[in-house]
Amino acid sequence: MKYCITIEQISGSQKSHAVHFFNNWKDAQTSFIQRCDELGYEWTDLPDGTALMSAGGIGHDYRIELMHSNFSFLVNEEEEAMS
Repeated sequence: MKYCITIEQISGSQKSHAVHFFNNWKDAQTSFIQRCDELGYEWTDLPDGTALMSAGGIGHDYRIELMHSNFSFLVNEEEEAMS
């Protein structure tokens, strides 16, 4: 199973959106938690719904979500770091 982290800027005039792709759960979860720690966000597990983990959102500058991904055309974080 593949995973992706989406980071959506929800405040400010220039909105941005980033997607980070991972081949395994451990790397995806570690990266998600690191990003949350960097922003000072508390995260939650979401067992029901499309997102597996979520942080930020209303009242924050960003919304971060960790989800299952079927987008095989995306380059995963490990491959990107090696290039």
